[in-house]
Amino acid sequence: MNLCGSKAPGGRRSCERPAGHREDKHAYRQQDGSLHEWDDRAHTAVEALPKPRVTLAQTGALFVTHAAAERYAEFSGLLIEGARKELTALLLDAWLVKSGEPQSWRYRSARKRLDISATIVREGRLFVVVSVNVRADTR
Repeated sequence: MNLCGSKAPGGRRSCERPAGHREDKHAYRQQDGSLHEWDDRAHTAVEALPKPRVTLAQTGALFVTHAAAERYAEFSGLLIEGARKELTALLLDAWLVKSGEPQSWRYRSARKRLDISATIVREGRLFVVVSVNVRADTR
């Protein structure tokens, strides 16, 4: 974050408005590509940050049912217990898509070429994976 008086990329002071700035426009991109928002009250350039995703690893214990493991085993070619272990490890990085009951969570990996959508029911502190939809990611 640049404060007033410090030099921003391109040699201008960070509290100076960039060339072509309109009064009704309160966001601009610096030369390094980062997005900044202008705060007139504090005279600082505030970096716009994305909201962090909540993952299943942060929420609680995870249990993969036999039906979900069987569905993943069909796709991956593993035995049921191996598929259950691998699916559990992958779903720890899944993010919440739809809250409510049941919840929808999603995991995507370009490196592993996987796209997994999971339907999860919460039972106390335990998250139970009821079903999964697995497909090859074509990104």
